[in-house]
Amino acid sequence: MHPKAFCSGTGPEQVALTEKRQIRRDAKKFTLKGNCMHYLGENGLSMRRVILTEKEKDEVLTEVHAVHFGVKRMLD
Repeated sequence: MHPKAFCSGTGPEQVALTEKRQIRRDAKKFTLKGNCMHYLGENGLSMRRVILTEKEKDEVLTEVHAVHFGVKRMLD
């Protein structure tokens, strides 16, 4: 399902009514910021990005690990 459909609580017509209700409940735990889906924490304020593809995973890992050179080099 497309992230926008999930966040809005809608879904394909062939989805059963009980599943649509569950999707609507679960959708309240997520939000879209730009083109990225984020999980909202218990307080509704903290957000964690939802990684949907291997490409996104690689981009995020590269971004967050670009500032250090590994444990051994950091301790030297």
